[in-house]
Formats: sequence, structure tokens, C-alpha cells
Amino acid sequence: DMNPQLLDALARELAGDRYDEFVDRGEIDFTYQAPHNRLRVNIFRQQGVPAAAMRLIPEKIPNFEELGIPPVVREFANLHQGLVLFTGPTGSGKTTTLYAVLSRLNQPERKIITIEDPIEYELIGIN
Repeated sequence: DMNPQLLDALARELAGDRYDEFVDRGEIDFTYQAPHNRLRVNIFRQQGVPAAAMRLIPEKIPNFEELGIPPVVREFANLHQGLVLFTGPTGSGKTTTLYAVLSRLNQPERKIITIEDPIEYELIGIN
């Protein structure tokens, strides 16, 4: 068993200035920038003590072919106007799919806005 005080100290270190939000809400989602990696972090309470789930965010945004995205989704990159929502359960690939499409769309003359918390991928000209 891990020491609850140690787990709380780790949660405090990872969450930084958002630690109070974790205390108030009981969970928090954010990205953590390590020296050579970027992580998606969820800190939550399990049996009364802090616990964390972390996932490494790849530096390179995968392309359509690498993700096996079906042609109907690839067509989103050809839209000139409108609203597209990527929805689904945690870990289903929403953000990765979104950024594969955005990588194709991202050109200086386009205006692209994303609403996400936390921001996982850094894409020049977006976010």
C-alpha cells in the first residue's frame, strides 16, 4: 500500500496551481509538460486517496492512414463551413481524430477554433 500523504504530495506536484480545483471537485483533467514528453493526466480519488491515470501524447499527430480513418470522416477535411463535433467515451480517439483532420485543414487563410479542456496536441495556428 502506498502512503496516502505521499499520494497527496504527488497529486499536488502534478496538479500545480490547479490542486485546489482537485480538492473541490474530487477530480481534475489536464496536460502535463515533462522535459521530453507531454502527458494527459486525470487525478481522481479512489477509496479516499488520490489516484492518477496518465497517457503519453505522441509528439507527431498521426495521419488518416495511420489511424485507419474511414473515407466518410476524411471528407470533414473538405468542408468549407459548418460545425463538426467529435464525441464519444474517454479513450475512443476523439482528440487524435480531430487533430488528424485539423492537420489537413490548417492553412493561414482558414479560421479554426477548438474548444477543449485540456488541450492535448499543440498545432501551430490552432488553440
